[in-house]
Amino acid sequence: MVYVQVRHRIVYGHFTTPTLHADVVMRDASIGIPGITKMYEATLTNYGFFPALVEECTYFDDDGVPGVTVAYNIERWDPAKRTWTRELEFAKPALCTTAPLRMGTRQWVRSWLLPGQSLSTGEEATGAREPFRKGDTLRFVVVTDVTGRAIRNSSNPTPSFTLDEQRLDTIQYRVRH
Repeated sequence: MVYVQVRHRIVYGHFTTPTLHADVVMRDASIGIPGITKMYEATLTNYGFFPALVEECTYFDDDGVPGVTVAYNIERWDPAKRTWTRELEFAKPALCTTAPLRMGTRQWVRSWLLPGQSLSTGEEATGAREPFRKGDTLRFVVVTDVTGRAIRNSSNPTPSFTLDEQRLDTIQYRVRH
């Protein structure tokens, strides 16, 4: 357990408790959106001693490749109200339904996240999303109970991060692949 805590501190800059824990991952990327050079994703890791029940969206994409993602919302810090405000909600049952030109066959499934295992929201160009602007303080909130089946502790916020870029034009882009 000491190794896990030390490694987490080195990688993410903070310690964690022995439970489900969400972190934000940022990497440099060039995806063709003017002004955007970073991709973000949230990861949910089970640092506990026992398996944790989570809901995940399993899918086959347009190319027939299987994938798994976890639901999330994006919140922005409102300094005037001193509270987090949900800006974008991706934790809805309808977001894991089959849609043309998106992920192929999709469904919500309940599964066990074993100790040491992680799930991801998938990468996105958060800085290119409306209504976000350079300087906004944001966080992802990973949701493990989307369909309302009463899984305890279903909201897992990441540490906050500040956007240091924004889209330079008004064209609508696909910000998540």
